[in-house]
Amino acid sequence: PIILLMALAWNSLKAYENWLSAAAAILLLWLSWKAFNTKAPMISETQEVEHSLRNGVMTNLVNPNPYRFWGLVGAPFLVAAWALNPWAPALFICGFFSVFIIAKVFIAVTVHRSREFLQSRGYLIVMRTCGVGLLLFAIGFGLRLT
Repeated sequence: PIILLMALAWNSLKAYENWLSAAAAILLLWLSWKAFNTKAPMISETQEVEHSLRNGVMTNLVNPNPYRFWGLVGAPFLVAAWALNPWAPALFICGFFSVFIIAKVFIAVTVHRSREFLQSRGYLIVMRTCGVGLLLFAIGFGLRLT
């Protein structure tokens, strides 16, 4: 629902495309800055919590990050993809969520198997590499303003 709503909204806001692209660039710069300035987390044993799936779903519904991403970054890609080929948005969404789910599973397995790594310099290198990727996307959105 968030994706469809944001794609429809983006399509009707063409007059504000420069402002929205600037907002997307700022959001990506902020996320990049956070990735560069992250610290290695302290890992401790956790106990299983009742209704953890339900709690996770409820938390994600009120989490502003999906709305920010799909409103400022994802929707413009979907609208541009639709102009290329009507199948392109569906392929983008399938690819995006496939990679997203695989990444989440990989992170869960990695956290479980390598707590020491997450408290090491390697984790910081991974986060800073992600920061570089976000910075490149921010530059891409910034270039759309010219």
